[in-house]
Amino acid sequence: MRILETIFRSLPLVCALVLMGHASTALAQPGRLGKEAPLPSLQPHKVLHAKENLFALSFTADNSLLVTGGVGGKLAIWDTADAKRIKNVEIPTGVLCDFAITATDQLVAATEGGDLYVYDLRTNNQVSKFTTGIDFRCMAVRHDEIVTGSENGVVHQWDLKSDQPLSQSQPIHERITAISVASDGNRIAAGTLSGRLAIWDSIDKLPVVRAVANQVDMIEFHPNGESLAIGSRSGSMEFRDAKTLMISWRMPTQDDCRRTIAAFSLDGGYILSTCLDREQAKDEKTPTSNIEIYDTQTHTLAGRLLGQTGAVEAIEVSPDGKFVATATADGAIAIWRSPFDVVDTIHLGIRRETISDQIERAGQNRLTKVRLYRERAFLNARMKQWKSAANDFQNAKELAPHDTMHWMRAGVMLLLAKDMASYREHAAEMLQRFELPPNAYAAERTAKLLVLPI
Repeated sequence: MRILETIFRSLPLVCALVLMGHASTALAQPGRLGKEAPLPSLQPHKVLHAKENLFALSFTADNSLLVTGGVGGKLAIWDTADAKRIKNVEIPTGVLCDFAITATDQLVAATEGGDLYVYDLRTNNQVSKFTTGIDFRCMAVRHDEIVTGSENGVVHQWDLKSDQPLSQSQPIHERITAISVASDGNRIAAGTLSGRLAIWDSIDKLPVVRAVANQVDMIEFHPNGESLAIGSRSGSMEFRDAKTLMISWRMPTQDDCRRTIAAFSLDGGYILSTCLDREQAKDEKTPTSNIEIYDTQTHTLAGRLLGQTGAVEAIEVSPDGKFVATATADGAIAIWRSPFDVVDTIHLGIRRETISDQIERAGQNRLTKVRLYRERAFLNARMKQWKSAANDFQNAKELAPHDTMHWMRAGVMLLLAKDMASYREHAAEMLQRFELPPNAYAAERTAKLLVLPI
C-alpha cells in the first residue's frame, strides 16, 4: 500500500493534466449543456493616463513594470503597483516602429531607420545602440533574443550583442507587418502588407506561404503552438493551423465590429479580442472598443472587459497570466487583475449547475448519469474543487465499476484534495476489486492495470 501511495503521490499533477485534456474534450461541445452562462463584465483594477497616443505595451517578467509605446516615439516605464510613471525613454533618431521586453528584462526598441536601442529595465540605463541599416517594421521576443520583420520581407534574429543578426530568412519581397514566435522558440510566423502569411519551422528554411484577404495587422501563436490567431485590416479575426495555415475558426463579426487585436490567456483556454464598434461611438471623435473574452474550445463568448474608452490599440497578458493590460489611441492604460479566473468561476459554474439539473432528471438511466457525473467531475477539476471532483468520479465508478479510469481519476482527485484517509480506503477497495494482493508487486500491477506510467 505504501508503494502504491508513493506512486500515486508522484503522479497527481501529471494525471491532473491528463484530466484537463479529457475535460477539454467534454467541454468542447457548445450548446450541449442547454443553459447559456451569464456573461461576466469586469471593470479594470487600475487606469493610468499617458499624455500621448499609444500603440503598444508590454510587461516585465515579474509584472512590476509596464512599458508603453507612443506614436510620437516616446517609451514610458510605469510602476504597476503604484500606478505611476517612473521614466520616459526618448528615441533619439528614427521613427519608433515597435519594441519588446526579453526574458532578462532588456527593453529593445526598433526604428524604421534601422537602429536598435537596448535598455536595462533593472538599472534604467541604455546598454547599447546598434545601427543596422535595416528598415524595421515589427518585432517579437525569442527567449533572450529578438526576431524582427522588415520592409523588404526578411526576418532577422538578434542576440543583442552586435549590429549583425545571428541569422536571417529568405525574403518574401514585401513589407512584414506582424510577427510572432512560438513558445518552443523555433517556429516563426509573419503577416504582410498584401495579406500573405508565412511560417518558418526554422529561420534558415523556406516558409509555408498562404494568402489571406487583407493586410495582416496582428498574428500570435496559441500557447501550445498548434494554431495561430490572425487579425487583418478587413476586421476579421481568424484561427489557422500552425502547420498548414488552413482556417479552423473565425470569430463572429458584424458590420459595425472590426477585430484586429487579440491575446491568449496563459493556458490558451481563452482569447481576448477587441471589437471596434463605430456605431456605438458615432457621435464621438474616437470609436470605442469593446474587449470580449472567447472560450477557444467551445468558440463561445465568455465575458467582457469594461471601463476602457477610445480605440484599443494593444492588449497584453502578463507573463504569469494574472494581469491583462490595454492601451488606447487616446493614451488610457487599463489593468485588470485575474480576469480569466473570474470568467472561469462564473462561466464554468453555470455549466456545473446545468449538469446537476440534468443528473436529477436522468432518473435510472445509468449510462446518461455516468456521462454527466464524469462531465461535472471534469468541471470541478478545472475549477480546482478536488473533493467535489473525487465524489463525482466515485459516483461514476459505482455505476460503472469496471471502468478503471474512474478509479484512477477518483484516486488522483483525493490526493489533490489531501484527503489521505479517503484515499487509503479508496486504494484498498481498488486492490480488492481487482483481486490484487497488498504486497510489493501490487503497486506495479495496479499501475499497469490502470495504464499509469511507471
